[in-house]
Amino acid sequence: MVAEKFVVDLNKPLVFQVGYLGEAYEEWVHQPIMSKESPRFFHSSFLEFFTRTVWWVVPIVWVPVASYFIYNSFRLGLPIPQITLFVLLGIFVWTLVEYLLHRFLFHVQTKSYWG
Repeated sequence: MVAEKFVVDLNKPLVFQVGYLGEAYEEWVHQPIMSKESPRFFHSSFLEFFTRTVWWVVPIVWVPVASYFIYNSFRLGLPIPQITLFVLLGIFVWTLVEYLLHRFLFHVQTKSYWG
């Protein structure tokens, strides 16, 4: 059930509003939102906390994880060229999977509210 000409209120959380856009979602999602602060996704402050990540959190979390696995590979006797190949392959596969998920899952064209 989609309302005709629904307008998203940027002062309210977005998650339960965008479903009312229906087929207009595809056009709406590609329009820039001009504001100093990005709109909220959730009413809950707890959930909203997980939607924002500063850039330096990613290396702080993933560099130690990757280093641990690289160290264990070296300790278990894998040759350095093979470890290097696996690291490069992992970076490529992760980048490809992240792009494909974003492109085909988050930008899927839907006609229903829950879609």
